[in-house]
Amino acid sequence: MQRLLYYMCLVLILVSGSGCKKPPVYNGQGTSIVVNPSVISARPGDTINFKVMMRDSSALMDYGANVTLEGGYSTGLASMQLYNRIVTLTQGYRVPANFIGQIVIEFIATTGSAQISAFGTINVSSPTPTFNTYDSVAIGNYKNTAVGCFFSSVTGKVYSQALAASNQNRIDMGFFIGIHTLATLAAPADASFGTGPNQIDYGTENWNILHRTNFKSVYAPDFTAIKSGYDIETAYGYGSWLNPDTQATFLEKNSTLGFMTDAGKIGLIKIVGFSPDANSSGTGTLMMNVLVEK
Repeated sequence: MQRLLYYMCLVLILVSGSGCKKPPVYNGQGTSIVVNPSVISARPGDTINFKVMMRDSSALMDYGANVTLEGGYSTGLASMQLYNRIVTLTQGYRVPANFIGQIVIEFIATTGSAQISAFGTINVSSPTPTFNTYDSVAIGNYKNTAVGCFFSSVTGKVYSQALAASNQNRIDMGFFIGIHTLATLAAPADASFGTGPNQIDYGTENWNILHRTNFKSVYAPDFTAIKSGYDIETAYGYGSWLNPDTQATFLEKNSTLGFMTDAGKIGLIKIVGFSPDANSSGTGTLMMNVLVEK
């Protein structure tokens, strides 16, 4: 039996916006190739699996898969020998993490006397944000009557002592500058709060709900590089536990923290800075940027 050389080549055409003109298709007699799905929507980083069915009147013998990326970079994906007239396989493709636009994948089946193409089109759109961003959050020290001293990562709002008491189920942390711990963010359940010596009296001893938010020291200097909830979880996962983990002390400008709420939501905090009057006498304000999973 005459040996048929059969291979399949994947040619990727990346188009950032407008549609792509497809090359003419030559229908070889006795040869066919079908790809499913032919059109699909995706997000950056998604993996798409195409089902490819090839048919030929004689036995298929060889299969190869090659990818040509934007910029001309080409690499082989797979190769194998085939001995059937009908072959069905799954070819995976991972959408580039930072790509938005249209990707057209051309599947080309070739025998010794015929060539035929099929196309898979991926329309890539911006991902739906999986986290909330709260920029330039101002949270006050314990004697600051103009700016609240408690923060909720659910609402992104700062609460005064009185409002926090009526929204206990939303409060994740409070701020103060202490004599020994200096600038501090602490969970409502932390021992920093109370009426005893060296404690900050925010009235939490009268609350019924005291969330135990925990904190880590993390390395995340560039918040613009955070693109997903997965990125937040990764930074948090590589962080170092603080002791105790219900407070983050000695905060400075550009300090970065990870935190986990009682509800299991993970977030990041970057200290932007402090007002000039911020000190252990109770005055002043801390400014921070916050990212937290939805």
